Amino acid sequence: MQKYIRWFTSFCLLGLLAGCWDQTEIDQLAIISAVGIDLTADNKIKLSAEIAVPKNASAGQESSAGGQSGGSQKMVRSAIGEDFNDALNHLQSVVPRRLFWGQVNILVIGDKLAKAGMLNQLSFFSGQKEARLTLYPFITKGDAVDILVKTFPLETDLSDLMSNQSKIQFKRRITFNKMLQNFNSVSEAMSLPWVLYDKKNGVPYIGGRAIFKNGKFIGAANMRETEGIAWVRNEIKHKVTSVKVDHGKGAGLNLTYSKTTLRPKIAGDQWEMHIDVQGEEDIIESSLGKEIMEPKTIDRIQKKAVMQIKSNIDEVMKKAQNQWSADIFGFDEVYYRKYPNLWETHKKNWNTIFPHIKVFINVDLKVYQRGLELTAN
Repeated sequence: MQKYIRWFTSFCLLGLLAGCWDQTEIDQLAIISAVGIDLTADNKIKLSAEIAVPKNASAGQESSAGGQSGGSQKMVRSAIGEDFNDALNHLQSVVPRRLFWGQVNILVIGDKLAKAGMLNQLSFFSGQKEARLTLYPFITKGDAVDILVKTFPLETDLSDLMSNQSKIQFKRRITFNKMLQNFNSVSEAMSLPWVLYDKKNGVPYIGGRAIFKNGKFIGAANMRETEGIAWVRNEIKHKVTSVKVDHGKGAGLNLTYSKTTLRPKIAGDQWEMHIDVQGEEDIIESSLGKEIMEPKTIDRIQKKAVMQIKSNIDEVMKKAQNQWSADIFGFDEVYYRKYPNLWETHKKNWNTIFPHIKVFINVDLKVYQRGLELTAN
């Protein structure tokens, strides 16, 4: 009988454990959507957080930018510390709710910190148990907090704005976890989205790629060079371009298909990389009048488009090899897959080998005129 009484008592006590007794209610959390990290003039860390404001409280809240506009429901809070953890403790002290990192979608890093080296601060950030390693990192010209405090008319916050821009421009977006892996690769080189601010329109935008070597920001690629990087890495997104073929007249082209194959070759002491680009483009508009109907005109447009792609790749390749000495294309992985045994012997000298690789660029591009109706000039 006593055994049954004990079972019954234990069963009743289970009811006392029901519910979320060890959980934090959502109204007790400050949900962070974007984070900015800067280096101050006295070499301290400034941590900024874009925090979502509940709709019923948004009317009475103000961001550190001095208010809200365009329907943006957010506030930005910042704190300074000796390192990331110290700044985090100070930040928590100025926010009444517990900071929640599980919804952080983007990380913006100011160029001062990026130039000085940001690996130590990133390791602190990755140590946050709630932080997602799938968030997207960006580098900005100036201070990250200056980007976070802006308000935008179409997107509710910076996280939405930058995520949408990078999704449009690139097939594959680099995550925080992939960034850390690249920093620890043999080449120790990589590129991240480079954010600039359009003062006229009042919005930040991706204006190229920030180039890193040995964990430090060493330069920025413009949009032409960024397109060249994307072609080499097979990351080019379907895009619209224009080519001029005759006295300022030309055609608008829509890229509908692309594929890039890298073929490494080692012959004695000579390292080669053959870049084979395939693509298809449709003519979507033209200022050439009836000429656009002629096969020879299509051929001229096609040749101009091929030259444009080759030029973009060649421009950034020369910079990567001669100016930055940074393998931002992932050539090291390509050689490792093709020549695993030989790679083990030479990988320690990769930074010396990369600038001397002979690069061959082959572009096979087809331009089509499908369903285009034009009025003759």
